[in-house]
Amino acid sequence: MTAATDLASPARVTGLPDGLVMRGLAVGELASLVALEALVWGWQADGRRADWLAEFLEPGHTIGVFQGGELVAAHGMTALKLTVPGGQVLDFAGFTFLLVHPLLRGRGLMSALTLHGLDLAIRDGRMPAGGGMPHHSRTHLRYGSGVATRYANVEIGLDGQRELRGVTDDGRLELLGHDAALGVMHEVSAQLSGVRNGWVPRARCTDRYRYSGSAGNRARYGPMVFAGHRKEVQGSGSGYDGFLSYRQCVESDSHGRPRGALQIDELFATSPQAEAQLWRHCFANPLVSSVTASRRPVRDPIIARLTDPRGWRQTVRDDMIVYLLDVPAALAARRYSRDDTVILEVHQPDGDRRRYALDGGLDGARCEPAGRAPDIGMPATALCAAYLGDVSLAELAAAGQVEEYTAGSLRRASAMFSWSPAPLVQDTF
Repeated sequence: MTAATDLASPARVTGLPDGLVMRGLAVGELASLVALEALVWGWQADGRRADWLAEFLEPGHTIGVFQGGELVAAHGMTALKLTVPGGQVLDFAGFTFLLVHPLLRGRGLMSALTLHGLDLAIRDGRMPAGGGMPHHSRTHLRYGSGVATRYANVEIGLDGQRELRGVTDDGRLELLGHDAALGVMHEVSAQLSGVRNGWVPRARCTDRYRYSGSAGNRARYGPMVFAGHRKEVQGSGSGYDGFLSYRQCVESDSHGRPRGALQIDELFATSPQAEAQLWRHCFANPLVSSVTASRRPVRDPIIARLTDPRGWRQTVRDDMIVYLLDVPAALAARRYSRDDTVILEVHQPDGDRRRYALDGGLDGARCEPAGRAPDIGMPATALCAAYLGDVSLAELAAAGQVEEYTAGSLRRASAMFSWSPAPLVQDTF
């Protein structure tokens, strides 16, 4: 970020309450952003956070609202890469750090900042889609976003199951030191970009910041343990294709029997076999009787390898919201499970209705404005929700969010947009 920005808002923005000024933030003001964040979320400000934000946030897209010189609200954006169905990788606007001072809530600042952030991204022109991970996702539907991904928080009881079905060794597992682990994690995550639907790799600066406290204990858990899976490739040496980070604690019940717990922080790999071998490592410790993991796929394939699937308990929650900043470009970028053509009518929150002819399949797609009568109509929020294939247009129609105008078109369009596997995002941003 720089002190001056070409895309910063003017000194005053229409619709703000009197006495408030909206403008771009400078690097020297990031400490105020960290302090506001701590006030809003009720945690202690981290002095290292401002240095991370200086690398993380996109120049010209971090906006603040000031009252008498004090920062009272903010909204930022980071430039990311999103893998869409079919493996194409889009430039993606990651909207983040939406904060409003507790004494100024309910005065329209969230709407002013969100709409201005969307406008900046559209004017920038690089990114056909954007998204965020707000704590209250449905509050953003009013701006035209859709809940496009989900994940599961998981707890697995290990009593009676230590083995996984059908796991074969095709490499070796290595424990890693902190610095080496960050390199392996970034290497494997980069390999998943363009492969795993919905994948949004973290920036290196975020990797460093996220794991900066890994050597210390967290609550009852000990320091972070890192492991990498290295696959032997005949004639080309070896490379890492799996990454695992976890913490564990060792406890006993009243009879002295081990009742420890292992908490997976991240576990991902480029192949099902490598991922299964990382899971097997977590199950193998005889001092551990339960494993927990967050941000797992809702239909995690590892479940089919469990000897006792009923030991798997999960809680599903919504995750990333998506905005289609350029509808034709975003729809043309992904691939479709059925070769077909459909005319979509998309209703924007401001009442604008636009029609698009979408012609797509597994080999490519085209999307352009259309003048013909639409086959199906929907609000922008429904199209955004269906964009990555996590929810079908037929399901959205059952919820009253999609309307069929041409008989049979809903089933055809729903088949087009469907995709497996469902999208999964690496982490929050």
